[in-house]
Amino acid sequence: MAMTERERLGRDVLIRSLSKHGYVTYGKLLSNFHLNFTHDPSVLGYMEPKAGRIVVNSSLDMDQVEVIIRHEILHFYLNHADRSLKKLASLKGIDPNNIDDMTVKELEKEIYGDAEQTANWAADFDISNQGYTDKDKQIIRTLHGLVTEDHHSDWVDLSMEEMYEKLLNERKNKQKIVYGAFFNPTTFISQDGKIYGK
Repeated sequence: MAMTERERLGRDVLIRSLSKHGYVTYGKLLSNFHLNFTHDPSVLGYMEPKAGRIVVNSSLDMDQVEVIIRHEILHFYLNHADRSLKKLASLKGIDPNNIDDMTVKELEKEIYGDAEQTANWAADFDISNQGYTDKDKQIIRTLHGLVTEDHHSDWVDLSMEEMYEKLLNERKNKQKIVYGAFFNPTTFISQDGKIYGK
């Protein structure tokens, strides 16, 4: 989507502000992307690398927008999408360095169709561990939907791939409990179909 004049001016202001605050490289990187604003209250921000654009919520203040912009750029430059794909392939017993196009599409469907956004959460933890300053973390704590080490202080030294696997395991364990609860409070049906209880 093309930028409006307001969005073009907003991007220029952000580039200058990032440079002023010591983030010259982020400002230069931002100049390679279109910036679009959204009024959707459920969206803080996201990047569409193939479209060359970053979208941020228009209601955020300048400090919040700067953190969100740096956050989205880090997703791209830390190669989170490709790393998530390779990790999921590996977990499924697929050679992560030799994935055909059809398999890539299936894995991407699983990653991006995941209502829990497991891969994105792992990547957000990675950004918190590697890219946030203490000031950034204070700002992030005021925004619903992003994480800091507050959520998993024991994960600060883990890679994104390790956190992704841990989150997938947490989700599987949670699903087993919920899955059993839907059928009968005294009966638990495990993921493998075994029935426990009455």
